[in-house]
Parts: sequence; C-alpha cells; structure tokens
Amino acid sequence: MARSALDITETHPPATAPSDRAVTGALAFAVFGYALAQTLVVPALAPIQADLRASPAIGAWVLSAFLLAGAVLSPIVGALGDGRGPRNVLVVTLGVFAVGSVAAVIAPTIEVLIAARIVQGVSLAILPLSFAVVRRVVSGARQTSAAAVLAGIGGAGAGVGLVIGGLLTDLLSWHALFGLGAILAALAGGIVLAVVPTDPTAGRTGGHFDLLGAVMLTIGLTTILVGLTQGTSWGWTSVWVWLIVAAGLAVLVLLGLVERRRSRPLLDVAELADPGLVATHLTALLIGAVSYPFYLLLPLWAQAGDGSAPNQVGFGGSITLAGLILLPGALTLLLGSALTTKLAARTGPRTPLVAGFGLIAVATLALAGWHQHIWQHVVCYAVVGLGTGFVFASQPRLISVHVPVRRTGAANGFNNIARSVGSILTTQITAAIVAATTSATVPVTDATLSIGLALTAGLCLLGLVAATFTTKGAQQ
Repeated sequence: MARSALDITETHPPATAPSDRAVTGALAFAVFGYALAQTLVVPALAPIQADLRASPAIGAWVLSAFLLAGAVLSPIVGALGDGRGPRNVLVVTLGVFAVGSVAAVIAPTIEVLIAARIVQGVSLAILPLSFAVVRRVVSGARQTSAAAVLAGIGGAGAGVGLVIGGLLTDLLSWHALFGLGAILAALAGGIVLAVVPTDPTAGRTGGHFDLLGAVMLTIGLTTILVGLTQGTSWGWTSVWVWLIVAAGLAVLVLLGLVERRRSRPLLDVAELADPGLVATHLTALLIGAVSYPFYLLLPLWAQAGDGSAPNQVGFGGSITLAGLILLPGALTLLLGSALTTKLAARTGPRTPLVAGFGLIAVATLALAGWHQHIWQHVVCYAVVGLGTGFVFASQPRLISVHVPVRRTGAANGFNNIARSVGSILTTQITAAIVAATTSATVPVTDATLSIGLALTAGLCLLGLVAATFTTKGAQQ
C-alpha cells in the first residue's frame, strides 16, 4: 500500500550536520563518477578489442559484464546500506570501484579486463545508496530537490561519458578511461568521508543481513541476465537461451517463497507486490531499455560515411563528434531533472513521469523519420534528454512514497535492476538489428536507424502507459 507523499521527509539528521548543499554536492560528485563508468567505455570498444586481440562477441562483455554485475549487486549493496548505514557502505563501494578501475588500467588480457569490469559493476549501487543517504541525512524540505539533482547527474553523466570517452580514446588510449575512473572514485570516497555525516541509526539492523536471500538473488539474476546477453550470439530461437532464463526465473520464484518466511528479508515480497511500486519499476525497465539504443545507434551513424555527399548515410565523423552530438541531450537531462522538482511539488511526480515518456516518444519518432543532418540528431536527442530528466527525477520520489526510510537503499537497488535489465535487453536487440541491416562493408544503413528508433519509440509509448498506473497517492 502506498504511503503518504509526506513520508519522504522522514529523516534522522545529526544535531550538528553540515549544510544540505554540501552533502548533496558530495553525493553528486560520487554519482558523477559512477555515471561516467556506464558509457565511458562504449567509444573504446573497438580499440580494446584490437589491442587485446578479442573478437567482437568477447569484447562486448566489457560492457555487458559491468551491467550484469551491477544489476546483481545493486540491491544487495543497497540492503547492506540500509542495515549498516548507507554512508559507510557508500565509502566502501567507492573504494571497491577504485580498485576495479586500477585493475582495468593494467589488464593484460581481455579476460582480466572483463573481471575488472565485474568489480567495477558494484558502482551501480552508488546511486541507490546516495538516495538512502539523502532520506536519512538531508533535511525534509530539501530531500526532493537533492534526489532530483542526483538522478539528473546519474543520467547526464552517461551522456558526458561518451564525449569524454571519445576524447580520451582519440588523444590518449583506452587505459586512460579507467585511470580517470580510479581517480574520481578515490576522490569521491574521501569527499563523502569528510562531508557526509554518519547516520545515527546506522548499524541497528546490521546483524540481520539476509545472506541466503542475497545468494539466491545473485544466482537467479545472473542466470537470467547471462541467458539474455547470449541471445544475439546463440539466436533468440535457441532452446538453451530460454532454458537458462527459465531456470533463473524459477530460482527467483523460490526466493519469493523463502523470503515470505523470513523476519528481515532482502526481498520484501509484499512491498514489491504493491501495484504502484510495480508500475514504477516497470517504468525504470522501460527507460533503461529506451536509453541504450541512442548510445549505440547515433555514434554508429555519426562515424559512418566520409561526409562528401549531402544525402549519404552517416556523417563521416570521429568518436569525439559522436559524443558531441549527444552532449546537448546530457545538458537538457539536467534541466529536466531540475524542472521536475517544481512540477512534482504542484502535481506530484506522476505528471513529469508521463510527460517525460511522451517527449521521448515524439522526438524518437521524429528522428526515426528524419536523420540525414547533424542538427536533426542534436535537436531530437536534446528533447530526449529533457524527457529522460523528467523520468529519472520522478522515480526516487515515487519509490519514497511506497517504502520506509530503512529500506530506501534496497528499493532503489531493485529499481536499478529493472533499469539494467532494460538496458541489457535493448543492447542485445539493437545489436541484432545492426547485424540484420548491415554488412562487413556497410557498417550502418538508413534501415538500421529507422527500425532501431521506431522500436525505441514503441517502448516509450509502453512507458507512458505504465506511468499512468503509478499510484495516485504519489500525487499531492
């Protein structure tokens, strides 16, 4: 059942707390480093494969392993934060992220690099942990705006990551990408440690971590996600793909039965069965699914061709140009997050959530039909960024309506699972579309972009429908 929208202000700030702006700034810096890691490596996949002598299928795991590990670890680390204090667990998480980044810098083989990316995947818990810190430490009146800032940074950082990734790969090497990640993680850990106060309620439930639930969740999710990531290479009609997915689902069903009997479950089945929360997580899955086709298709188009013909396929640009085309969208995403705070205060977060999916759908359909000029890509993706900002900033507010403060980390962690599953699904589907519409000598065609973006627009419309089912209790 939905809780009162006023419950977001439930908090336990220490008596001598630093300013809310200082805390939000420290958390925003930590989230920015995680956000960059989502896409920083995308422009460098080809150079990595060449340097480490990896096939495209194996090289793709540099991205997939990060998303898969993050999807599995995010709710577990979030639950640890709920029990032992989100600030403390956030600092440890940043430390692990830094270690994984250093390992990636010195990785001598593709296998070692993939292992390092799995360690880096823990960074996907940084955002839900930061939301949990906000609800426990930031004063009630500023919690909504702080959460919107973090959501905006989390989304915009992914767009900026493509630009920085392209620049560093062009000017230095792919090793520099992970070096930057290590530096940012280490700095963020120190800043959080110095600025963010310890929650006085931290550790009260630290001895009750649901280890069995964590193990079963890890097995179930890993099995499902491995099956989905192999869909493109094995074929979506392969019996093995669906047997693996079915096995993972069976483990999760068993987990639900086990968790019903536990006093402090990792997976609160009754909470997750709340229709409003289900709808919120579904919108997370769909916004995750919508985001990644742009990261893959627009850079592919920008780098194709030689730029000599006015109506040719592609712009003949560099990796850096591909990132710069997406940069305005990262900036409008921040704007959308800021506007959501004011709009949600008047109408509740469901209105910007619905509006966000609507904006993305319109811009995506427009770009699917008209994409021969750079300005069309820039303008349409800027609108996509604005809509994405609305969606990202609405979700933590909606979650806070349904869950108590003590479960904020775990609940946002499950929201991250949904978003990651959506990203993995459309990454594989987009790869299949590219493979079906191109050849070794033709890296992208008009059909590649039109089909990929039309499918993305359809997912946006599903997101719009799902958004209308978020609880009315979330509207004030």
